[in-house]
Amino acid sequence: MPFQTNTYTGLLHLDGPKSYLVTKDGIGNPVFTLMMLYNAPTAAFNWASVAAARNHFIQRGLIEGSPLRLSGFLTNEDVYQTGALQPVLHILQDLG
Repeated sequence: MPFQTNTYTGLLHLDGPKSYLVTKDGIGNPVFTLMMLYNAPTAAFNWASVAAARNHFIQRGLIEGSPLRLSGFLTNEDVYQTGALQPVLHILQDLG
């Protein structure tokens, strides 16, 4: 699957061991994108990398609603192994 590195901005949403980048769609509705620390695009989805992303933000002292600016890439993953794909942001660099 080809991937492209981009800069993503939004707000932090914390949900248990997960963290999401919250952005807005074209009509202003919130969009929640699950985040994980970098995992090669050809590697299997990894819940430990999801928890590592959340821990990274907590260790930085960020709280719910904190603004984020990240460099990374999106993949579509079968997160819950149900056959339904959802976008996952692989964080390459926290841009502050």
